[in-house]
Amino acid sequence: TLNFNAGLILFVLWPVIHLLRRSLVVRDQTVLKSELFCLSHCYIWLGFMSLMAHKEERFMFVVYPLIAAVAGLALDDAVAVFGSLASPLLGRKFSAKVACSLALLGATVAVALSLSRIWLLVSGFSAPFSIYTELSSQLTMYGRRFGLLGLPVSVCVGKEWYRFPSSFFMDEVPK
Repeated sequence: TLNFNAGLILFVLWPVIHLLRRSLVVRDQTVLKSELFCLSHCYIWLGFMSLMAHKEERFMFVVYPLIAAVAGLALDDAVAVFGSLASPLLGRKFSAKVACSLALLGATVAVALSLSRIWLLVSGFSAPFSIYTELSSQLTMYGRRFGLLGLPVSVCVGKEWYRFPSSFFMDEVPK
């Protein structure tokens, strides 16, 4: 859920933003109950998962599409509320352009944050693979230089035992 960054904030704030839109822009309360009822299970699921002591993402992925959809609804409602509040000051057309520009800027920042997080995760979690690749070449080089090829070498990994695939980058001898 960390990659949702701004989307998760919009998801949480959607009921408030939607109530503002209904009171300022639409002034029609007939559809409000059905909209809130249809999307309430997202909030119930998120509430239950937040209360659990041991959170696992495999239980959260079910509501990810709904979080994204509700964040989109919240962004649409926020643009409408901003346009409604700013139209007396800026004019109707200009306030709509400013609201859409702000929404596009916010979406761009959210995408940039998500991409930077993805890049950091990939570069951070690929470190053991590059270390073991370099370790294998270093052990081979020192083994040739000092005549230790063929002798068993132990490599202590400590807490890294769960990164088993990284050991595939080492030769058979230094295990």
